[in-house]
Amino acid sequence: MTQPYLPPEAPAVLPESAEVVARRRFWKRAIWISVALTVIPPLVGIGMSATSMALAFSELGESDGGDASELSRHIGGSLIATAIGLTVSIVGLVALIASVICFRSAKQAPAR
Repeated sequence: MTQPYLPPEAPAVLPESAEVVARRRFWKRAIWISVALTVIPPLVGIGMSATSMALAFSELGESDGGDASELSRHIGGSLIATAIGLTVSIVGLVALIASVICFRSAKQAPAR
């Protein structure tokens, strides 16, 4: 007979099956890959933007006023690099959210 004022007993911990362990390992790897897809592309895009803007300003400094077409080409490259980095990052963020949800739901069902 249990007494009403004692803390409840700890529930039995069921061992995880090999299938559950394999599924959780897969989703853990997917989480790390999607984290990389979320973090690295914006950094690469920023680096390429900085390089492209440096080229644009060096073009502007070499000649008095610079060639407008060359200047706009470098600035356009800078904007494209930033846009690609952000787009890939957004896809990585969606993949990260989906991976975390799947990882958390890949637990063993309670025994019946």
